[in-house]
Amino acid sequence: MNRIIVKNQHTFPKRSLERFLNDENCIYVRRLSGNGPFLVRPGNQIFCVTRKWCQSSEQGLGKGIEDKYQGVIEELLANKRTELLPAESEIVNQFYALWKYRTCIDEFEDQIGSFNLTPTALTSEEKIDLDLSHISYVDEAGSFPNRNIKGAIMHGGIIHFLDIHRNTPWILVESPDCELIIPDNPGNDMYIPVTPHWCLLAGNPVKSLTVEQSEQANLRSVAKSNQYIAGRSLSRYINA
Repeated sequence: MNRIIVKNQHTFPKRSLERFLNDENCIYVRRLSGNGPFLVRPGNQIFCVTRKWCQSSEQGLGKGIEDKYQGVIEELLANKRTELLPAESEIVNQFYALWKYRTCIDEFEDQIGSFNLTPTALTSEEKIDLDLSHISYVDEAGSFPNRNIKGAIMHGGIIHFLDIHRNTPWILVESPDCELIIPDNPGNDMYIPVTPHWCLLAGNPVKSLTVEQSEQANLRSVAKSNQYIAGRSLSRYINA
């Protein structure tokens, strides 16, 4: 088991961001409330939140889903295979749900009520040990830590999403003539940018996007983003 508490939690995986690196091993980011694009590394804090969910949701549930997803993507890209097997589509469903709930978890803040539980006298070191062991605990205020409750909400949300979208097929679709960008959340588009020239789409879409279709996908990414967009190049979307 990983013996390090993950404090900077990526909402979109670092490994996925790395597929959008430019020749300087950086990725362009544009804050929607700011000026022009700037270059950052994939580990930059802009792609992260600070420990919003528990260690179990990060290194247990989240890492498990991410690892399976990255394995599917690497195999598809290496073999230039666009059709996904049902089991692979289910893995993509899991990843999409994970991304969705990571980026919208604050919307469930009003579901986190107070508890009247017996406080536990724990040292900081004991709390860290329990977190690393993926064990929840009652703190000195007589409640579960907020991040543990959000982790439980995330688990339940993913299960609910998978129940609704079970057996949804995904396909790897090429964008040969226009580079795709990354939104800061998936919205409800059932769309995942994979590289500047490949994306995953649910259902039975076309196998290749026209320039117009790619640009529309990018404009939707801008419209649904809350704080930033990212990509290997953002020159077309400086004022979008």
